[in-house]
Amino acid sequence: AGWIMQILAIGMWFQALETINGSALLASGFPKWLAIGNLVKILLIAVVLPLTYWRWGSAGALIGMSLVEFSKYFVEAVRVRRLGLRGWGIELGLTAAVFLCAAAALALHFWSPGGQAVLKLSLAAGCGLIVWGPLLLWAVRTARIST
Repeated sequence: AGWIMQILAIGMWFQALETINGSALLASGFPKWLAIGNLVKILLIAVVLPLTYWRWGSAGALIGMSLVEFSKYFVEAVRVRRLGLRGWGIELGLTAAVFLCAAAALALHFWSPGGQAVLKLSLAAGCGLIVWGPLLLWAVRTARIST
């Protein structure tokens, strides 16, 4: 089940980003763009799901479903940017941080120090702190300046 969750996590990340853009579109009075994003997603599911399942089986279908989430995010993100709202930098930065943590976790998974689970856990925590620490400090500083 671990590999399934890893694949689904990709789609969930784009769902999280899309939720922010969807809220901005609703608040700006453009709910039709949420419907357009859903339409694009449904059409792509109708095409991508059968093709990926036919070619690569269940794993392909899961990957296809995860990647379809990007299409909905992209449609809504483009519209949000056309409204003059910024956020590409933050979204790209957070996405890079997520991928960096995933790469570090994958590297730690394949690096086997001979049953030293505490060492692996400590290194994973250190990697997370190195990646997310500066983002957390930036968020705290930004929140203090705003108030």
